[in-house]
Amino acid sequence: MIKVNVYKQSNYPIKATKIKAVVQLVLEKNGIMSDSTVEVALVGRKKIAELAMSYLGESEQVAGEHPVLAFPDSEIDQPFIYQPGHDLYLGEIIIGYPKAVETANTSGKLVEQVVLELAEHGALHLAGIHHD
Repeated sequence: MIKVNVYKQSNYPIKATKIKAVVQLVLEKNGIMSDSTVEVALVGRKKIAELAMSYLGESEQVAGEHPVLAFPDSEIDQPFIYQPGHDLYLGEIIIGYPKAVETANTSGKLVEQVVLELAEHGALHLAGIHHD
């Protein structure tokens, strides 16, 4: 079973159950069937900028413009030791809620739809599927 934990930095009006369902579906469709855990966080512009500056080495001007960041566990510098009987940790998906709102406003989509698309995009990265 794939467990998806959803955290919200603020009271963003997106249902965690929908995010969980999208992430689980994407991972299962891409062959991940083992017991595993994924973390998803909806954060503000300041937090996503902090993460992009810290982990991607970006400037402050660029860092806050990310709609989504994914941190697959497979991309850490050294191998992680999993304890027997524990779930496989796949990684984290960080969604910038303000950027999702901006995208929704310019695309004519609902904010919830954009957030779910970003969750799907992040889940694909955790499954090892990357874009150019």
